[in-house]
Amino acid sequence: MIESLKSIFTKIASFFMRGLLFVAPIGVTLYILISIFNQIDSILQIKIPISAKNEMILPGLGFLIIVLGTAIIGFISSVWFPNSFLGFFERTVRKLPLVGIVYFSLKDLVSAFVGDKKKFDNPVLVMVDEVNQIQKIGFVTQKNLSHFGIENKIMVYFPQSYAFAGDLIIIDAHKVSELKITAAEAMKLIVSGGVSTTD
Repeated sequence: MIESLKSIFTKIASFFMRGLLFVAPIGVTLYILISIFNQIDSILQIKIPISAKNEMILPGLGFLIIVLGTAIIGFISSVWFPNSFLGFFERTVRKLPLVGIVYFSLKDLVSAFVGDKKKFDNPVLVMVDEVNQIQKIGFVTQKNLSHFGIENKIMVYFPQSYAFAGDLIIIDAHKVSELKITAAEAMKLIVSGGVSTTD
């Protein structure tokens, strides 16, 4: 009787773990996507009056307006606004203390992922400890540092696993070797803490 109960509980635990492997990634992904959607949607909530005292909020309308508005602004800025206007705007922003730092840092970060000059597209393997032969996966962000007064070195960014953070180092170019995987595969490998496999 006890052995059969143990067998039943073992099977239930086994099925639970299999179910968890299936449900957890889907659940966490959906949670993150829904959280992002709700955050964006809450920026511009459209309230429709139903009666004198009641209002109704249409979920998703704020999100749709913000996404379409951003796309329209992107279209207008690329077609109608000359580069001279953007240059004038950025020169003005650069003179503002703190505002310029925040603006250009965010601009560079966004353009690193979605702009024409993507930065996280060159995954590399970096020798960080030659004695113990320890290497780290990162992304080359700048190959020419002469404008910093630094020669024969490059910048490599190391994203951290399970976090929106990372470390930036300056290292001799000869200690860096190209990885024969795509940038997306390298990022997935790093973010997962090394447990993810390439497709």
